[in-house]
Amino acid sequence: MKIIYQKKITGMKDFIVSCLFIAISQLITAQSVAINADASFSDTSAILDVKSITKGLLIPRMTTDQRTAITTPAIGLMVFDITINSFLVL
Repeated sequence: MKIIYQKKITGMKDFIVSCLFIAISQLITAQSVAINADASFSDTSAILDVKSITKGLLIPRMTTDQRTAITTPAIGLMVFDITINSFLVL
């Protein structure tokens, strides 16, 4: 009876290890995102890879007052200032 019980535990351990391996491998490969219509993979050097031949990228739009109200903007934050009609990288 003990031998059968040990085999069941070993089988369960193998199952759990296999599930963990699959979950971790999915997390490792999901390091970047591709948004496109042709189902191509993202460039490995990019966190976000957007590709289109018919549409553009719409950056967040705000007034100068709204833009300057951002207390600690991240380096490289991109906005389009509709007051001065200009694209800015902070």
